[in-house]
Amino acid sequence: MTRALVAADSQNPPGRERLVADVARQLLEPLCGSVAEVEAAPGRVSLVGRIGDCSRPTLLVNGHLDTVPADPNRWAHDPFGGEVADGRIWGRGTADMKGGVAAAIEAVLALGRAGIEPPCDVLFHLVADEERGGRFGTQALLDRGLITADACVVPEPTSLDVCIAERGLLHVDVLLHGRPAHASEPRVLPGQAQADAVDDVRRLIDAIDDPDLIYDLEPIVFGEASELAPSHPWTAWMRAAIAGVIGRPPAVIGMPFATDARFVRNQRAIPAVVCGPGSIDQAHVDDEWVAIDALVDAAAVYATLMAGFDDEAVAVLHERRTAPTR
Repeated sequence: MTRALVAADSQNPPGRERLVADVARQLLEPLCGSVAEVEAAPGRVSLVGRIGDCSRPTLLVNGHLDTVPADPNRWAHDPFGGEVADGRIWGRGTADMKGGVAAAIEAVLALGRAGIEPPCDVLFHLVADEERGGRFGTQALLDRGLITADACVVPEPTSLDVCIAERGLLHVDVLLHGRPAHASEPRVLPGQAQADAVDDVRRLIDAIDDPDLIYDLEPIVFGEASELAPSHPWTAWMRAAIAGVIGRPPAVIGMPFATDARFVRNQRAIPAVVCGPGSIDQAHVDDEWVAIDALVDAAAVYATLMAGFDDEAVAVLHERRTAPTR
């Protein structure tokens, strides 16, 4: 499944997820029956597939189908070949994050082979446009009222560590008139609004000692930072599932970049953890790869989560709904 998804070119930009969405649909339909499609802009396709009938607790799996671009001239492996070598699968998106999507789907298949009926509905959101801020992906699902669940896992590459916090993001276009100069760093922190972040960028540019510097600045993408409390039951639940598979408790980490987990945490107050196979060091690099053993471990972790996500577990999570998530 990882190789099939990697073979479907979904570089963003330009952002044409139709091809990979068609592949993902073929993987989901045998499990979900019908898979809904949300096309927020031409070719910008996200999929919504539910295993279950909405009568049980809901575990949301949010994974993005787009990737950053790849220059084949810089790769020793075909970026879209899905080559298997040295215990790894090579290609754009293997780690970030088509491998994680495949592992989550495999978890459902593994439970079926074992004759285990999950006590929960599993809701898949396989989305477009995460790499460019999510406007045509998870944001579009949010705007349509489609993000409803009791808990969420985002299978981004974390080496199966448990990520509960992340910075936000701000993309701006800065057009400099005259002698150009620019200085910035990502610093969108919890509680920081778009206006504050834009003002920070303006201050950096205004600090340039050049009386002839004239510029225009236009915000393109803004994403709030987000976090889940380390003491939240969903954090403990994830750590226990991972420890049961790999034999040791995973680290609880934060990330200096944003994921689509922010929409789930901030706008819907759903406890969300980012946890998936592969290393973040492989994301966006030439000759990206994911270890096959890591995919297997991730599938086992997700299957463990799905098999135990019952009414009792959800009742514990709901007791914490009044605790702040930012």
